[in-house]
Amino acid sequence: MTDKPPHVYVVLGNAPWDFADCQTALNSVRARMVSLSPFEGEDDMIGRTRDADALVVSSARHAR
Repeated sequence: MTDKPPHVYVVLGNAPWDFADCQTALNSVRARMVSLSPFEGEDDMIGRTRDADALVVSSARHAR
């Protein structure tokens, strides 16, 4: 087990929501939540979230 706190990233997209309830829930496991601005594409998302232990995606563009 590592001493580092888990990293949880929130992908905001166009979401107007407040994620304070998520942080409150994550406090019990000492997780660090970071809100991210929209991505330029898949490679950008992978690069910026590579060290994530969890992702919360409120809304995101996707290709078909």
